[in-house]
Amino acid sequence: MPTKNGTYTLLLLGWLSVDPLADKYPSLSPYAYCANNPVMLVDPDGRDIEPGSLKEWNNNKNNTMKGKNKSANIKNPTADQMDRLNSLRNTLTTMDDLENSSQMYAVKNVGGDKGNVTLENGDVISINYTDRTANFVHEVTHARQFECGNEGFNTETGKPMTQDIFDEVAAYKAQYAYSPSSVYNLTSTESVKGRFSYAKITNKWVRGIMDNNGRQVYSYDNKIGLSPINVYNTINDINISRERESIGNLGNTPLYTIPTTYYKNKK
Repeated sequence: MPTKNGTYTLLLLGWLSVDPLADKYPSLSPYAYCANNPVMLVDPDGRDIEPGSLKEWNNNKNNTMKGKNKSANIKNPTADQMDRLNSLRNTLTTMDDLENSSQMYAVKNVGGDKGNVTLENGDVISINYTDRTANFVHEVTHARQFECGNEGFNTETGKPMTQDIFDEVAAYKAQYAYSPSSVYNLTSTESVKGRFSYAKITNKWVRGIMDNNGRQVYSYDNKIGLSPINVYNTINDINISRERESIGNLGNTPLYTIPTTYYKNKK
């Protein structure tokens, strides 16, 4: 099968020709696609690898590793410190899983104060973060939820379709594990008694998080499910989770059967 960057054989599942710029990267196999890092890189023409993208992924992963090592070196850790350490270990495992996935992932530093995960170009999951590793960890957690089959995306809008409050709790816990202040400094309508901790990041606390205008970020108005939902739920199940009315027989259709739903097991 001819491609822009060489010839790929479906029988051998490998490349029959080398990268045309292989001489620029003597440390890499000339048959390696995207420096063996397709989670970060796309190489449509077999030419230059985008070094800025690779550096960005590695910097955030290295920062997470440093955070994990720092937590691991704490003597006589508290329960909260152990929760953070275990969470950072899980985040690093998540990053490894995304790197080894058959799904193509991309990473974008979008700046601002809010990240997200979107579907780009029909089949690429883009992890969009806000220039801070804490938010990168948060959004990587959402990417993992897609990888596990919990999240789906609308192929027409690129937006997630099955976000629920439990997904957000997991993401904020991962973020807190890396940078506690990035979470406990948020304003929520749900007050926390005593010292803030990993264990106090609950559904109620996350649902109460407010933006700078005093609006709750996570509510059914913003298409957030208040009970666990995934692509295998029916439309009615999802509407009920969002405190909306069911829509009759059509609502009994599982989300994953709708052609505009993109989910991991579809590939």
